[in-house]
Amino acid sequence: PFGREPGETAFGVRFFPSDPGLLARAEVAASALGFPARRGVVATGDRFLADRGEARRLARLHGAQAVEMEGAAALMVAWRFRHPMALIRAVTDGAGEEAARDFQAFLQEASRRLGFLAQALLAY
Repeated sequence: PFGREPGETAFGVRFFPSDPGLLARAEVAASALGFPARRGVVATGDRFLADRGEARRLARLHGAQAVEMEGAAALMVAWRFRHPMALIRAVTDGAGEEAARDFQAFLQEASRRLGFLAQALLAY
C-alpha cells in the first residue's frame, strides 16, 4: 500500500529493534524468575489475528515468531526519539479458532508474570 513494501512505515523502516542492553537485562530477570524467554521478530498487525494461515503468511513474510497489535507503534516512537526500549511480550495464544478463548484463559497468568518481570527489571 502507498508504494511501500509490506510492513514498511512512512519512515521507510520495516523493523524497529529493541535495545540489546534492555533485552539482555530482561533475559537475566526472566531466567532468575524461572520464566521462559526467547528473542525473535514480532510482527505487529492492525487487527486481532485468529487465522492460522494469516499467521503463517506473516511469519514467512517477516520472519516473525509472534504476531501482536501494539508493539511496533511503541518501538517506532522510541526509535524516532532515540530512546532505548525493549518489546517484551507474553505470548498467550496462537492464531486460530481458539485464540480469543485462549487469550482470556491466559490473561491472568501472563499479567502476573509480566508484573514480576517489570519489578525485577526496575530493581536491576
